Amino acid sequence: MTNLTTPSSAYDTASRGFTLIELVLAIVVISVAIGGMMAAYSAVVTRSVDPLIYRQAIAVADSFMEEIAGKDYPAAPAVCTGLDVALRSTYDDICDYNGFNQTAITDLADNNQQLTGYAINVTVAAAGTDLGLNADDAVRIDVTVNHPLGTDITLSTYRVNY
Repeated sequence: MTNLTTPSSAYDTASRGFTLIELVLAIVVISVAIGGMMAAYSAVVTRSVDPLIYRQAIAVADSFMEEIAGKDYPAAPAVCTGLDVALRSTYDDICDYNGFNQTAITDLADNNQQLTGYAINVTVAAAGTDLGLNADDAVRIDVTVNHPLGTDITLSTYRVNY
């Protein structure tokens, strides 16, 4: 008859619990794994704001593009020198925006929109020949926004004299 209260071999008595070396190795392995996960998590969190900055730059460019395209067509876009008036709220045709540069993004009433690190540049040029028309029958509008990540977002459109 076997006694159930006593161990059946020497192996059974030695396998109860951890040794100090096994415990230290387990702690080292777990800490290395957690360190790797934290490094990956940190990289993901750091880059999570990038899409927001790109979307903001596109929104700024789109807003300016809509504002410019809604203005009157110039009488002679081939000689579009731009900036013939000082205040943006008084711009009356597309040519007024040619050469427009601004480092503080403002609305039409010149209120600062608190977008630090953004800059805008606008170019308006006669481009009828790009579309197979007379040179003065169309203009190309390029709105470029530089944002805090350092790359430029450019939106371009053609406006035809209709």
